[in-house]
Amino acid sequence: MKRSLLLFAFAVGALSLLVCERPAAAQVKWDASAQVGVAKRFIFHRPQGGPDAGFGPALQLDGHVAVLPLLRVGAYLSGDITSAGPATRQMVGGGARVVGIAPWRTANVHAWLFAGFGYSLVFAPSYHTTVSLSPDDSTPPTPTDALVSQAGGSFYEVPFGVGVAYALRPPFELVAELGGRVGFGFSGSVYEDPGRAFFAPGYLENRLLPAGNDAFSTFLTVGIGFGR
Repeated sequence: MKRSLLLFAFAVGALSLLVCERPAAAQVKWDASAQVGVAKRFIFHRPQGGPDAGFGPALQLDGHVAVLPLLRVGAYLSGDITSAGPATRQMVGGGARVVGIAPWRTANVHAWLFAGFGYSLVFAPSYHTTVSLSPDDSTPPTPTDALVSQAGGSFYEVPFGVGVAYALRPPFELVAELGGRVGFGFSGSVYEDPGRAFFAPGYLENRLLPAGNDAFSTFLTVGIGFGR
């Protein structure tokens, strides 16, 4: 019995040293990347007949440090521009990321899964559009040029996806990520009633219905990474 207890204690001690030494050694490992690509936002709760968002350019910067051999934590900064009809939304977001490295790899290729939590700011510039307006109840509406005011907003987001890298000349590598972002907690004049104001000559201030929420988006980016 005493021998068994000694063997058990030895095994626990050896395992503890192994677990402690690996993270310590892994702490010196890090990575960073700069990527560009394309994003597509899907607008939910649009007014009837309201346009969905199209594709637009995307940018991402990220960096991580290793806390375990196959686990890294870090931060990201992202931006994209998408249009829905004549309206444009410019997004800048950032937050924390967790990266799980795939256990298999070759001399030149490795892959990972990532997830995170962040906060995104939205700016919607002003634009001109045509609306049907009538000066009184007895006159039928006519198409009228109107200036829609600029607006802003914000929301929380949960990014997730998969990435892959191909080693170039050390320490550089070609990286690509395919992912999505789930948005929630929308606030600001872009999203909330009474909506964005618009102005037309000879008319008082009017309001557009909110165009909808950026509840989901997808992105594909490629770029250069470095560090190991």
